[in-house]
Amino acid sequence: MIEIGSEQYRRVEISDSNGEILLTLERLPNGNIMVEGRIYGPGGRLLVTIEPDGIHQHGPAYVNLGGGPPG
Repeated sequence: MIEIGSEQYRRVEISDSNGEILLTLERLPNGNIMVEGRIYGPGGRLLVTIEPDGIHQHGPAYVNLGGGPPG
């Protein structure tokens, strides 16, 4: 487990073997968590991007949003 926002880690990036950043998690000064990411299919085709302004579908993929605040 990585504790985002601790003194040691405010930002975590996960990259592929080519150095392309696939997922970024960052705790912002206001306490919110910012998420950016890219999801690729088995053939290397970009399917979905996750950006601060929303989730964008680029290929054949299902994007299911659910959950919400507990309670």
